[in-house]
Amino acid sequence: MGTHKGFTDLIMQESTSFSAICNIMFHSKVDLGRNFLCAMNNIVDYYTKRVPEQGINYHVIYLPTCPDWARELLVRFLIQKVAFTYSSKFFSIAKKKTTGPIVLPVGVSSKHKRFKVLQEERAYYTKLLKLFGNRTIENETAGKSLFVVQEKDITTRKQDKNPWLEQLYATDFLYSDYSAIVTCDQMADDVEATIRSNRNNVPNIENIFVFHSQNRGKTTYSYNLDQLERLNQYGVGIKNCFVFYISEQPFRLYYAKQNIKETIVSNLLKREIKRFNDFDGFITFTPEELDLFFDRDPKQGQFRMIDSDERDIFTSNIDSFFDELPHNYRIKNSLSLAFTYATQNAFIEECEEETGISIPQDVKSFLNYYKHFWDEEIKLRLIDELNHYHTVAFVLPPGINKVYKDIIRKIFSSETRKVYIVDFNQLRDGLYVELVILFSFRYTDEKYKTYPNSFDPLPLKDGQHGLTIINRLTHNNYYEWNRYFYDKDLNGLLFSSFRSELIGWNKRNIKKPVIPNIISNLDEAEADAREYMAERCSIVFNDHNTIKKLVSERILYSDGDRLCVSSLKELLHEKSQFQGVVSEVEGKKALMLKDVKIQLLDDLVEQIKDNLIKRTDSDLKAESFIRRDSQYGLSEEQINSGIELWKYLLKRKVDELGLEKTYEAIFPKDKDISLKGFERWTDFDYPMILPRSRRSQNSLLSFLGFSLGSPYHRVILTKKLLKNSNTRMLNNQIESLLQSILTSPINDGSFDDLFDEHSEILTLLEINSASEIKMLIQLLDINLKPFIVIVYDSDKTKLP
Repeated sequence: MGTHKGFTDLIMQESTSFSAICNIMFHSKVDLGRNFLCAMNNIVDYYTKRVPEQGINYHVIYLPTCPDWARELLVRFLIQKVAFTYSSKFFSIAKKKTTGPIVLPVGVSSKHKRFKVLQEERAYYTKLLKLFGNRTIENETAGKSLFVVQEKDITTRKQDKNPWLEQLYATDFLYSDYSAIVTCDQMADDVEATIRSNRNNVPNIENIFVFHSQNRGKTTYSYNLDQLERLNQYGVGIKNCFVFYISEQPFRLYYAKQNIKETIVSNLLKREIKRFNDFDGFITFTPEELDLFFDRDPKQGQFRMIDSDERDIFTSNIDSFFDELPHNYRIKNSLSLAFTYATQNAFIEECEEETGISIPQDVKSFLNYYKHFWDEEIKLRLIDELNHYHTVAFVLPPGINKVYKDIIRKIFSSETRKVYIVDFNQLRDGLYVELVILFSFRYTDEKYKTYPNSFDPLPLKDGQHGLTIINRLTHNNYYEWNRYFYDKDLNGLLFSSFRSELIGWNKRNIKKPVIPNIISNLDEAEADAREYMAERCSIVFNDHNTIKKLVSERILYSDGDRLCVSSLKELLHEKSQFQGVVSEVEGKKALMLKDVKIQLLDDLVEQIKDNLIKRTDSDLKAESFIRRDSQYGLSEEQINSGIELWKYLLKRKVDELGLEKTYEAIFPKDKDISLKGFERWTDFDYPMILPRSRRSQNSLLSFLGFSLGSPYHRVILTKKLLKNSNTRMLNNQIESLLQSILTSPINDGSFDDLFDEHSEILTLLEINSASEIKMLIQLLDINLKPFIVIVYDSDKTKLP
């Protein structure tokens, strides 16, 4: 993505006071974190020095991928910044410390170590006065600043010893002249209680700096807008509240969007934050910018495209074939590995077993081309990239055929290089190899937040290198749509007045792909992935009832303010927004979340599915009556055959108009499928209840004279969703709908987008408006229960 010149200025333009603070910090990481501190200093100055908008201004700053010392470094820097530049009162204390003789306690001689400490203290204050004594105080009129931190943030450590840090701040905000006030345990209501008892001595606190911590979400949320406005009613005078979330966790776009921006900000402002411009005080940075904060090599993880100028020639027809098949994403992953005779034979066998039909010649032609392209263009380049590594891990989907794994080891192993085959979960848990290659495309989106994936930076260890392979010959539709949504959501995440005004950042105009959408395939891909997740967990509820579930199962949960959906596995990684604690029980991870209630999403899925099946029983019985309608002119044999009615009607149109004219009539603009793929729709031997693409379904049925939502539309959707092999898919589609309607308010303005995404289920449920969505929610038996602990079994295999 690159960085803007304004960002370079942010990390390089140092004020004179900034340099002086760095010179007196006594911290071993000042030089390594100087860019980071400079950026944070400029952000704080930007907001504290400008004329504030009316009311209290929140600034939520999210900083993932930080080293473990970054938080304590920033806490100490800001305390010293406030102490030295927000008030001159501290310097009168410093002058007293540096004038006159050093007075020793009775019985203590100049040879005592106490005398040495006092000498060092005088030297510190002398240096302090030399650096700041003659400066004009930048914010002399500013009130006090309250720091909400953890004890470890200010505890002096041996390697970063500043024994005078605690002399720069006070812990009593009522009776102290210090400009910096620090608390490690007070929540906002505690502050209010203290002020209420001392109304004649109300402090002026202009700025609050909250350092959000995992397991202390309640403390952070106590400094919400309602509470701070109550404090201002006493005359406290709060203007700015800075909330820093500094984490060592990797950058994950959808985690940052939902769990940080939307959840944390919604809890602070006490209103729903969903759209990118609902709040312009959220500040975060791209992975490249975060690397520059700490002088890290931004090339630690790289991307490589497998692509060819001839892609469209070879892939348009095979895409139209594969896009109509179930398990499309899983098949495409296997196809991407079919670059030798052995893997191609395995792929053909796997594909024919999955579909029950022979592989068409178009696919065989592509396989011949792909093997040649692999041998001539890809293999040698990859081997060259691996030359300097002794241990390499190829990351593949779980459940991939052993043939593919064996071929990869055979091609890339050597006497000096060991090759491991691992899956996504092993990568997430951490690998001990020199090079990690994400060798299969992996999607991510707002619903499933799949991680690791082909777009977020890989979770690499220090000194480890990564390579993400994007195979556009096999996954171009997935890549282009995922890239579109990812860039669009990253654009929204980065939106803030700060980036626009200080860095010169502009919101990008991202064009939507003009190829068939793959969104409907992701629910199925997620369902397929769950088949390979064997790890289980035990949920112990407050009534001590215990149930055992797969960690892949999804749950509805609430902390009292909003509903969210997550897998039980992912809940481990979302604990930071709650009062969450992860400990160990008999060597297993145990998660405890205070004030959080949960319900298995399957409970609600079954409620809707029961309703759906009752509604569709009559639809299925109606099919024979529809087929016997004289307007369709079917023979008795055709009425009783297993060939779909629409196929008979389409074949007649093709016989009447010709294949190309019929194709153009159904798809006058955007072509969801190639002409050759469309021709297969008329093949009575080609098994298809209905095209996979919803847009294709609607275009086809409308062309044949069936209105959307008509009895026949409902019949054919019912057959498609309720056939035996698709019951798992039906569950996933219902899960997807529930996540959409339970986690975000649905109104008339957003209903059309909701219907586009869930048209099949909503059509069968006969839901046509936002008000009917609200009625559906009211009919659901939502019964969230508090729990004591979730204990996770270990699913880790031995890692390299």
